[in-house]
Amino acid sequence: MTMSQFAISRDGDDPSFLLNSAFCRDAGFEPKAVCRNLSPPKLYAKALAFEPNTQITSSGALATTTGNKTGRSPRDKRIVREPGFEDAVWWGEHSPNYEMDEGTFLMNREAAVDYLNTVDREQDRQEST
Repeated sequence: MTMSQFAISRDGDDPSFLLNSAFCRDAGFEPKAVCRNLSPPKLYAKALAFEPNTQITSSGALATTTGNKTGRSPRDKRIVREPGFEDAVWWGEHSPNYEMDEGTFLMNREAAVDYLNTVDREQDRQEST
């Protein structure tokens, strides 16, 4: 893959950090657009264009509704236990870390990558040209 195969929207920053990463290559991640370090006005514009019920408040803050899921749960971190790293992770009672087997991780990663590879935001590609 080459950089020219991707629509790239950026504010003076090279997105090759993502396109050239071993994780992306190994996982099969092929983004249609890469946005990195966007200015606040561009972030606002994207949120208003793509996130339903997003608005700018009277104080200028960006506000949106998240539905039933309101954010990351502090007691919901799944980690694959691997030799050489397991002593560096807090396991057990009162720990926010839960063991996940490698097969489940790979299945979840594949589902996420498949979804992300299908995201098509025409506006992203138009803005980058």
